[in-house]
Amino acid sequence: MRRGRILPVLDLGPGVSGALSPSTRFFLVVERHISDAPEKCAIPVQGACELVSGTMLPAENPDGFVTGCLDLNGEQIEVLDLEKAIAFSAASKNEWIPATEALS
Repeated sequence: MRRGRILPVLDLGPGVSGALSPSTRFFLVVERHISDAPEKCAIPVQGACELVSGTMLPAENPDGFVTGCLDLNGEQIEVLDLEKAIAFSAASKNEWIPATEALS
């Protein structure tokens, strides 16, 4: 990722939690594949991110956007299927807001 490149920001908050994500300075850059073409985008995070490995357990509700649960020394962390979460967020009843309003 080169400095100065512009990426679309995907705020999954409205679809996942029902509210906009709070203002943040940190973004997780992910790569999605749309029509077999890779696209990088950014997801707002609260700064407490780390790369971990653990035992993946199956999701309790396989119909949702949670693919499973990562058992990290007894702590259960939900793992999202990014494409399903984006589709779920897009299908939810949310309104587009101007970027200046979202960033203020």
